[in-house]
Amino acid sequence: MKKFISVLAAAALGMCAVPVTASADVVPYTFYYVDKDGNLIEHEFKGCDVNEDGFTDARDATIILQYYADLSAAEAWGKELIDYPYIDNIKKYGDLTEDGWIDGRDSTIILAYYAYVSGLES
Repeated sequence: MKKFISVLAAAALGMCAVPVTASADVVPYTFYYVDKDGNLIEHEFKGCDVNEDGFTDARDATIILQYYADLSAAEAWGKELIDYPYIDNIKKYGDLTEDGWIDGRDSTIILAYYAYVSGLES
């Protein structure tokens, strides 16, 4: 699991160089995922500017992924995350799959959106 998170974080950091789209002007994007009961769910992406830089990009995915990793570690040690950066925005925007969890699946959706929009602009 740690290796997967490290690979995903490295991929996200590698794509951080170019902001893609302003949050106020999110490119229409529908994503699909399989929920815990095996149902295919369709959602319209509404943006996820966690760090409030005006863009939904890999930086936002990285913040969510890091939060998930830190939260998992804190829970394993019986600790709480205190004064976590962007925590209000993470809670507001982070659960893209609306499954009650902020995790790697949510971060992956942002990366997929980023790749989709990057392909449109190239």
